[in-house]
Amino acid sequence: MPLKKKHIIISKINLSNKAENIKAISNELNLLADCFVFVDDSDYELGLIKTLLPEVETIKVDYDNMKFLEEIKSLFGEQPAQDINRTQLYIQQKEREKTKLYVSTVAEYNNSLETKWVCAIDDITQAERVAELSQRTNQFNLSGTRYSKEQIAEFIDDKNTHIISLSASDKYGDMGIIGATVVSVFDNTAVIDSFFLSCRAFDRGFETLLIDEVKKHCGDKSLSGIYIPTDKNSRYADFYAKNGVLNHESI
Repeated sequence: MPLKKKHIIISKINLSNKAENIKAISNELNLLADCFVFVDDSDYELGLIKTLLPEVETIKVDYDNMKFLEEIKSLFGEQPAQDINRTQLYIQQKEREKTKLYVSTVAEYNNSLETKWVCAIDDITQAERVAELSQRTNQFNLSGTRYSKEQIAEFIDDKNTHIISLSASDKYGDMGIIGATVVSVFDNTAVIDSFFLSCRAFDRGFETLLIDEVKKHCGDKSLSGIYIPTDKNSRYADFYAKNGVLNHESI
């Protein structure tokens, strides 16, 4: 088997049906159900998932026709180099979640993890990762916009557009860039075109650190943000209002 125990983040071996187990894994990893692919040789199990979790991609296994392996590969495409250790990133995240059980505040949680963070502005070496983050982020992507590496590089070269990113690390490892924002800056105003944060960084206050950095960068300019509702980002619809940033559409 190419897959080893070290490659498996979560195992569910119990009497619950597979739909319930997928939901449980989804909650543990803080991932939406449409991030999952369900592979099985049972028509019953595949039908169960299609009925109860239609957003999950399903693939039928046929051991007499190994083409299903190519179908699985096609769902993922060519993964960037920084994705190589993605399993390790989720393993680290599980350890962080265990720590959360013993703390009562965000500050206490971050302190117990020995959290460190840094913001960078217009760093061309981060263009690929910022673009990848915009493409992968759904729940906390306030405008729902996706960017290519080339677009991010163009923004960095544009004096009126700034990319502000936030990287974090703690005692369990380097989380890399977990949040970023695209800001258009004018004479007296500034507009947050996009604001996105990795699901691995939820509930640690990183979004507040990033928005505060944006405010600091924009100084006395009138600051507004673009929020475009999607079927996945409604949880953060009031983020700008809570942080004293105007809704750009209301100006």
